[in-house]
Amino acid sequence: MSNIDEIMVPTIREATMGEEPAKEPTNVSGRDEQDSLENMFTNNASVEQRDAAATKNEELANEQVPVESPAEDKTPAETDPTESAAHAEDGTTEPKAAVKLNKLHIYSTSGLEAMGVRLARIVDNRELDEKAVQKKMASIKKVKGIISPSQLVPARKCLEQGHEVKLLDGTNVSEDTEDLDSIYVIVDGQHRDEAVRRIKANPKEAVKFENYYYLPLIDHYIVSDLLRETNVATYPWKDRQYLNNLLMVKSESPINLDLLKEIQAHPKATTKAAIHYLTLETGKTIYSRDIVAAMVDDTKLEEISKVDATRFEAGKKLFNAAEDALGVPAGTTPFSDWSIEQINSNPTETVVNMAGKLADFFKWLKKNGLADAYKSIKGKKASEDQASVSKDAAIRQQLSTDFNLYIKSLGK
Repeated sequence: MSNIDEIMVPTIREATMGEEPAKEPTNVSGRDEQDSLENMFTNNASVEQRDAAATKNEELANEQVPVESPAEDKTPAETDPTESAAHAEDGTTEPKAAVKLNKLHIYSTSGLEAMGVRLARIVDNRELDEKAVQKKMASIKKVKGIISPSQLVPARKCLEQGHEVKLLDGTNVSEDTEDLDSIYVIVDGQHRDEAVRRIKANPKEAVKFENYYYLPLIDHYIVSDLLRETNVATYPWKDRQYLNNLLMVKSESPINLDLLKEIQAHPKATTKAAIHYLTLETGKTIYSRDIVAAMVDDTKLEEISKVDATRFEAGKKLFNAAEDALGVPAGTTPFSDWSIEQINSNPTETVVNMAGKLADFFKWLKKNGLADAYKSIKGKKASEDQASVSKDAAIRQQLSTDFNLYIKSLGK
């Protein structure tokens, strides 16, 4: 869900180390005024009215919950009862106490930083999409702030459940990482968070916005379930994100997952093209719904993972040769499906031998400087003496022409 899709601005209750977690705001008149402002978002108010309402709403929230310095007080709700940064007998400083966030609070970026919290991401979550970040930046500036907070979970819980975790600067996080219990992972809202950070870092931006965060309201959860469900409801996952999630969840499965792992090893290729290369068949397809079903159904997992071992090994060599020669374009169906057509149209050659010949052909393209031409192939519009040709058809035609040249170069 985008910022402007939200219809209500939440009351921001900044929770700091010195705040009582369950205390409600006492500004009753302010709350009434804020309710009336929130109602404007459900009516047909003008853009100017919505902007004014959003600004006033944030001002009311800030008046209700003043931000306190986290250094003034410490409560068991936010830190371990042990002394933070205590001094050992040899004069060195011991690790700081863990910061325990409260699920009934909403936290700001600056508030978390003041408390010593570091933010991280899960590697098997989707990569940041630049277009999505740009859209979020535009949305945040339009409504003058963040409407929907990002969701956090403790990094320790992610590691315990088998996820790979990295800080936002790319540093790996492990169970030996210093202050691990003060690291929290963004499982939903990473595009919003990145958008706010870019706006804050831009000196030309007159208004600096805060991002806000909350914990899951349920106590017992599986992180991969949160990842999957929150991303279905907001900015939907694509099949590769589902596949990454499945392989993490089923990492200990006795079922042979080599096909799925090899698809994962080619992130630039479309899933469809990767499957065709690796099975040397155009009939096999794995849909997102199949991957979701395989999370809980081993029969479905076996079904989507099944592959002929001989074809799989030959397909891997062909796929790697095509990608090495052509780069990203090789990971699309015009290349994979043309290759399979050549295999099927030569019944006198075994599948393994023909796949090997095609792998050598792609290497020949690269060696003779012919590979780069495929990056600029376009379709042709119809003319008086020629029918229209799609881009895919143009690629196939060029592949066939070059393959004939390759065969002639072999003296056959």
